[in-house]
Amino acid sequence: MNVDALFDKLLTDLADAGVQEASGSGEPSEPRAPGSKTRTRILTSQGRPFARLRGEQMSFFMPPGTPGLPEALSLQNSMPVGDGSWVDVPADDVSEWESLARCALQGLRDN
Repeated sequence: MNVDALFDKLLTDLADAGVQEASGSGEPSEPRAPGSKTRTRILTSQGRPFARLRGEQMSFFMPPGTPGLPEALSLQNSMPVGDGSWVDVPADDVSEWESLARCALQGLRDN
């Protein structure tokens, strides 16, 4: 599975909503450690991140009250990360990524 191609599709599908890929803000789209091939790619709206691809996992910004949060947490291999405002969803659940990205975008705009 090519998760970068899936990320590119999300970027294209959400472009009409003003979504862009981050460039040089926060976490760059480059290897995380010397010799590592794991990259971080970030979807943003008005410069604010709401989805991050790291390796085979997509993380979605879903603070409490975000539409779709219960569904995201109910996925078998998903898990809250950091302060609980982000949810990691592995590529096993890639079929849910677009829906979750749209929910995360709405949650970002409502926050």
